[in-house]
Amino acid sequence: MKNILILFVVTILMVACKQQAPPEEVIELTLEEQIQIKIGDELAKNERNADIILDHQFGMTRKEVFQHKNKLQEKKRIYGIYKTKNTRIFVYDLNLHGAAGIDKMPVYFDTFYHENRLFRMECKPKIPDGKDVQKVQDAVIKLYEKKYGTPDFYVPTDTINNYQTALWIRLNQQIEISRDKKQVMMSYTDLQKGEEILEDI
Repeated sequence: MKNILILFVVTILMVACKQQAPPEEVIELTLEEQIQIKIGDELAKNERNADIILDHQFGMTRKEVFQHKNKLQEKKRIYGIYKTKNTRIFVYDLNLHGAAGIDKMPVYFDTFYHENRLFRMECKPKIPDGKDVQKVQDAVIKLYEKKYGTPDFYVPTDTINNYQTALWIRLNQQIEISRDKKQVMMSYTDLQKGEEILEDI
């Protein structure tokens, strides 16, 4: 009986001590820290996604990109227009299906290379005069959500005007849809190459 009484008292003391233990402190991560963790988690999967818009691939050489653009032009998926007398640029039509009051708008795209390998592509739609840039960004984000799902993050890029960048991180690929006062930009970046470039600096 004495043993049962001692066991009962010890149990009550243990329960009382557990109830008085201070709660664990929850550390809030900054948005930048959350993004870095997501990038680290995705890169740790050791898988690659080389696909970019219009069947471009991360790692293509300049020559391969040029040849690919010619094939896309033959298939009428893109077309060349002259920016100046001697400079031709390629554009494709982005179909917003009437969202933001726009059906199709031409999108200019630019490619960026590291050691002659494609690691980034930026696409900038030519927004028709009088159209609301925020509504265009929202419509493009909705279009991308159909393929990539909900953005992983919304990053404030201009706190004065309340602009935000939608950000998806999938394996080695980072996709952003950002805006400023006049334009929207969609970009695709190979995060593995980005790390290598930073190491070279």
